[in-house]
Amino acid sequence: ESILLENDQIIKDAFSFDTVEEIFNKCELISSSGNEFITSQLDELKHKSPTSLKISLRQIRSASKMNLKDELIMEYRMVQKCVEIGDFFEGVRAMLVDKDRKPNWKPKNIQDVDETRVNLFFEDLGDLDLILTN
Repeated sequence: ESILLENDQIIKDAFSFDTVEEIFNKCELISSSGNEFITSQLDELKHKSPTSLKISLRQIRSASKMNLKDELIMEYRMVQKCVEIGDFFEGVRAMLVDKDRKPNWKPKNIQDVDETRVNLFFEDLGDLDLILTN
């Protein structure tokens, strides 16, 4: 038995939304009915970088409509921006260096991560952009 197969429909119900806020709201609703699987998933997600949650969701939704070349370029842009302005180093510090497991995400709350910030991770990098040839 797989815990994912066992919770397949609940996962689809909870994670079918296009915003992290909607996903959190649905998870809270399912969790309030006593579903331990969703409760544990929601608790785990609440400890992750709010910015990373939003850019990851956008990446997943966008990639499903892209060819491989465009998807790789998008991934490259995201990685470059994560290192430059994301919470990557704070996550490494909290989990691997200091091991205090208390990251200081910026911004700290999901509601404070606006579309302008999310868009930065998907912008063309100019001369530093990845160029793939056929």
